[in-house]
Amino acid sequence: MINLAIDIGNSRTKIAFFENAALIEAHSYRNQATAELKGLVDKYTPAKAVLSSVVEPDPALLAYLEQHTNLSYFPGSLRLPLENKYHSPATLGADRLAAVIGAGAYGENSDSLVIIAGTCITYNFLNSRKEFLGGAISPGLNMRFLAMHTFTGKLPLITLDKEYDEFLGRDTRESMLSGVQAGSLAETLYMIGAYAEQYPGLRVFLCGGDAEFFDKRLKNSIFADRIVLDRELILKGLDRVLNYQYK
Repeated sequence: MINLAIDIGNSRTKIAFFENAALIEAHSYRNQATAELKGLVDKYTPAKAVLSSVVEPDPALLAYLEQHTNLSYFPGSLRLPLENKYHSPATLGADRLAAVIGAGAYGENSDSLVIIAGTCITYNFLNSRKEFLGGAISPGLNMRFLAMHTFTGKLPLITLDKEYDEFLGRDTRESMLSGVQAGSLAETLYMIGAYAEQYPGLRVFLCGGDAEFFDKRLKNSIFADRIVLDRELILKGLDRVLNYQYK
């Protein structure tokens, strides 16, 4: 039986097809990709589908999915394989919740910090009792570059440079790169260290559009053996929720 998982984020839409919890095919688009998704649904004819979105979905996409699949909305009224102890569940980003559910699928009863490096960088903590307790939200890499350009008179608009690893910027562009990239990495290292001090067996999961930037650098840190890069963690969490409904 094939499941379809759809994650509509602030800047990208990701979709994946699963069969018996195994990933078959996954795609990422810069828009809601209604036409592309229709072709894939016709190809795989999924029995069930689940949609998670942090923005308003395309009405045409919703109409098609409701007509051609058994569509569930996440989290909605779906049963979850964890206890959500977040104090304001109504404002919790669906991607954050799906990601920690995906981390829980790894099966070990250990404490997990899930870092989603996307439009925002979110830190999401799932304890060994499968309780989601919350975490932190900070600006993502591109948001930091955009903010410096938008709220100053002369700083240029630049973007992530994955090859730049210096902390000493020798001109304005390099200084901005250092501030955003080295600063974000320092933030991430601090957050991992703070959690690891309190939870010694901590595992750290990375996902999101900028996950590889952090993975490359964290693999050279003292936390290297804790890091798990999983680009499809949110989609895996959504598939896990679908399967959990029938247990």
